[in-house]
Amino acid sequence: MACANILIGHRNWVQDVVFSPGGDRLASASDDCTIRLWNVATGDCCLILTGHEGGGRRVSYSPKRDVYILASGSYDRTARLWDVASGQCRALLRNIQGVVLGVAG
Repeated sequence: MACANILIGHRNWVQDVVFSPGGDRLASASDDCTIRLWNVATGDCCLILTGHEGGGRRVSYSPKRDVYILASGSYDRTARLWDVASGQCRALLRNIQGVVLGVAG
């Protein structure tokens, strides 16, 4: 099976990837402190979400196709909810007792 696209952009290890509910986007969390959203068909990076001060650990889309929210967790002991249409952070949870090992949409 051939690889359809190689996604180039993160500058450090990728910790997690997840497909959007519609399957047309992919979100990736990296130790470069960014969350990137990718167009699956083209392999292009559509959006770079910044704000975490530690590497990205986990990402998860809202399961509803018409709700464009992405949750992210980080080594900086924060979790964020992102509006992926605008790229804005809509909620921030701080001072979590340790690394955020999981998030769910």
